[in-house]
Amino acid sequence: MTNALRRIVTASVLSALVLSAAAPANASFKQGKRFVPARVHHAKLPVHHVLGASVAPSTPTNFVATAGDQQAAFSWTEASGATRYVVMLQPNNASCVTVATSCAVRGLVNGTLYSATVVAVNSAGRSAPSATRTVTPASVRPTAPRSVNAVAFGLHARVTWLPVTGLSNSVTSYTATSMPGGLTCTSATTTCVVSDLEAGTSYTFTVTATNAVGTSPDSQPSPSIAIVDRPDAPTSVTLAPSPESMGVSWEAPVSDGGLSIDSYTATAYLASSGAPVAH
Repeated sequence: MTNALRRIVTASVLSALVLSAAAPANASFKQGKRFVPARVHHAKLPVHHVLGASVAPSTPTNFVATAGDQQAAFSWTEASGATRYVVMLQPNNASCVTVATSCAVRGLVNGTLYSATVVAVNSAGRSAPSATRTVTPASVRPTAPRSVNAVAFGLHARVTWLPVTGLSNSVTSYTATSMPGGLTCTSATTTCVVSDLEAGTSYTFTVTATNAVGTSPDSQPSPSIAIVDRPDAPTSVTLAPSPESMGVSWEAPVSDGGLSIDSYTATAYLASSGAPVAH
């Protein structure tokens, strides 16, 4: 097809398109001496995506504010049409933005009264503010320490745990307590040693944290550990001499150290020098 012919065909197609687009639905076209009614085609165009919400979301309800230490937590009921939420506090314009129905605002001043509202937002705008709630952050006692563990050595146990942090009043001491027995140790760090445990007994340990406000609840108990130690000395040792040997007998020790006795060893010593007799 020559370039001239291409131009003629293209012009004809464009003319037809312009005429079809410009003509009203009930138009007819003249072909020679006849008028032919134009064919009207109706088509439904699919909607592939939404360009944006047409109505602002409803107002969140059941707005709740809970005070914490230098912070406040908020929750509410989901609002129809919302894509995100904004909680605003006065007097310092602190805020939190979330797609969930709860959030927390940190960095607040303990003892200060704050008022808070939440609004729902989408592409069409924002809702009216929720009911106003007031909250006053305050210093609190520590939460319970976590990850408590214990390791036995002899009749002692070294107890360890993770520190409790994030408080305006820092933890000043921790106390570990044995179960059973209620034996304790106290430390300003995250470890201490509980002593005077009983061989043959299994123990768990809990830990509390204390600051200027108060003492935390007990932690979850540590995994159980068994206390074992060397046995006590046998008692009631008696001798049965004979011309060529010496018979020895004894009573079992009061404590076996928490483990069964494997064996006994009897040793004879010379009365004159205290030296052991070879055997």
